Amino acid sequence: MNKIITLLCCMFVALQLMASDGIADFLKEEQRMEVRRHPRASRGDSVELKTMHITLSEAGTLEAALGDDIERVDSLYINGPVNDDDIKTMWKSTFYGYVSYLNLQDADIEGKRLPDIAFYDSKEQHIGIYTYIIELKEIVLPDDLEEIGEGAFYWAAGLEQITIPSSLTRIKESAFAFCGKLKTDPLILPIGIKTIEPYCFYGCHSLKNVILPESLESIKVSSFYQCALTEINLPESLKSIELMAFTGSRLKKLFVPGNCNLTGMGIFSSCFELTDVYISDGITNIPERFLYQGISISELRIPCSVTTIGRDAFKGLYALENLYLEEGLSEIGDEAFMNSSLKQLVLPSTLCSMGNNSFYGNSKFERIYCKAVIPPVQSTAFEDSQKDVPLYVPVGTADAYRNATGWSMFTNIIETDSFPTSGAIDITVDVPQADGAKYDITGRRIENPAKGQIYIQNGKKYIQPD
Repeated sequence: MNKIITLLCCMFVALQLMASDGIADFLKEEQRMEVRRHPRASRGDSVELKTMHITLSEAGTLEAALGDDIERVDSLYINGPVNDDDIKTMWKSTFYGYVSYLNLQDADIEGKRLPDIAFYDSKEQHIGIYTYIIELKEIVLPDDLEEIGEGAFYWAAGLEQITIPSSLTRIKESAFAFCGKLKTDPLILPIGIKTIEPYCFYGCHSLKNVILPESLESIKVSSFYQCALTEINLPESLKSIELMAFTGSRLKKLFVPGNCNLTGMGIFSSCFELTDVYISDGITNIPERFLYQGISISELRIPCSVTTIGRDAFKGLYALENLYLEEGLSEIGDEAFMNSSLKQLVLPSTLCSMGNNSFYGNSKFERIYCKAVIPPVQSTAFEDSQKDVPLYVPVGTADAYRNATGWSMFTNIIETDSFPTSGAIDITVDVPQADGAKYDITGRRIENPAKGQIYIQNGKKYIQPD
């Protein structure tokens, strides 16, 4: 079985495919490749194209049934039994020929699975600096199809529409990688799918709306990397989201369910249009570069379940003015909130350590509160802050702060027993204003509100009591 292992090569890691049949040594960046139609399919002579309906009585006979018409068809309907040889013939008809529409709704595909690299051939499609693409623009899959193979539509750069059957239970790794024009709206993934596999929709720059099934448990590495997603529903069933899953998307609102394990860096990095973020109570760790370069985010609440915030997790949130760090937080990583626009900062009593430059670049500080009786360990957390910014600390701890590394830079340390409390974030969502129902901050109606979570009822925000 073909295996594609892709390692990202953009800003963070090199993206490489390795396969036994030579799929590609490297996934090259699109801007470095010259994409064109194959010379044989673009020879410029006058070809009268037609629609063909073919019914096969035996698998493996499609090439014979097409005959000389393989390069004279633009729309192809296929009924009957189909095997891997027939799929290869279909690829030929889209690469050497002109087939742009392929209807397999009534085809009986062997094993009920579209094979690996079904519509891709590395030896034919990658030559030097050129990437030759297939003509396929739309495909209708059989109603009983259960699996789309690894790299099945890899580099099908002209593919715009696909009909996903409800019977589908698996879409394998890199299945739609570099399908830059795919724009099925919405692309509804059926209930049987539990995992979005690595690089599945990598580089689908036109894909704006994907509806995830309530059965979904895992979103793997770079599944939606640089997709044009403007919204995504992350179901409560979701158990994990991995490295760079949504990097570079166009999400505007984000709701992260509480039972989800966030693994790997950059999950939502470079989402420049993201404004509203809600992280549910239950999340324990914010990984590296989680919302890195989220330049449109102005308000953020970190729930009490979070104990650690990773390096660069919220770096580059230039518009961030309101930050709520709940009790329970223990560690803030290097440069975690670097380059924000905070005027006030309240650090919880549970905080133990702060990484280098964790709040560097926050030039607008007017006051800082730290509730911790023992000064959190830090040396350069506030490296470039004004030394006379008021620093409020618990009664009886001023001397400890004056003598603590990193804190000793502050010249205006004030003891207090009155600290600001964290509150609900003012996020506006489009929900009914007086129907009595309860909604989360993303506008989803909630039947069973959870304790301690923020909801909206009759146009007003509140925290659900016990």
